[in-house]
Amino acid sequence: MKRIRVLDPDIRSKIVEIGVHPFLMVRLENPAEPNDRYIICETQNELPRFLDEIGCFPGLPQCQLLNGLERALRLEVYEAAECWFSWVQGPFLGPTENVYLDSPPAENAVDYGYPIYGVGSDEYGDSPEERIGDSSEQRLEILTELLEAYWRTDGNNATRFLLAEALAFAMSRCLGSLGRYEESAAIVDRALMLNPKSIHLKAARAALGLKLEGRMVPDSTHSSTSRLAPQETCSSAAVIGCLRVSVIFFEIQLTGFSTLAERKRFGNQ
Repeated sequence: MKRIRVLDPDIRSKIVEIGVHPFLMVRLENPAEPNDRYIICETQNELPRFLDEIGCFPGLPQCQLLNGLERALRLEVYEAAECWFSWVQGPFLGPTENVYLDSPPAENAVDYGYPIYGVGSDEYGDSPEERIGDSSEQRLEILTELLEAYWRTDGNNATRFLLAEALAFAMSRCLGSLGRYEESAAIVDRALMLNPKSIHLKAARAALGLKLEGRMVPDSTHSSTSRLAPQETCSSAAVIGCLRVSVIFFEIQLTGFSTLAERKRFGNQ
């Protein structure tokens, strides 16, 4: 069961009410209330208010998909990628999270094709078998569709490019952890066309390049520049250091060493 859904009548009527397909829209479903609650950001100019409302949602820590969106909008690309990576990996518990996309334009409203997020109030069972239609593969597909949506739409470029950067970084980690390095590198290359200065994406590309060449990614005891590709060399020592740390962090995700204990050890090096 695919969890990318077309806009249902309730969402479509809300868009008609607004008069435009908003850049960001989250529906919080609550059977105890007569109407679902919406958190809306028509354009990136309303981001501060949108983030304030999202931050007040008590279920945010349990909603890794939505939490990743919030982290990315706050410029926390690593944390956003971690949320989305964890959401793909499971466990598949907590509130339902859906993405609504690819619907014809709503009547009497301007349609831009931006994704719409939905959070249900119900909780799934404890085992993957009880979550019919939900799997890592399905969730990875949702991230892929989200990334494609932000790539193909127009407007709100600064924030849209930021979301694409964070999603591409998360996707590269998800695919890299599966050994799908070529697919991962292709996504990063495409994202770098939008944001060629992204340290996160450059770090991912450097690590993936070494993986594709069958080489080891350097650990923290090696020189900060000895294993980097020539195009990754920077004149700023601070930027080089950040890039080296980023590559090492990305390698942790690729190799699956992502336990809290190992992250703490990594952070102390």
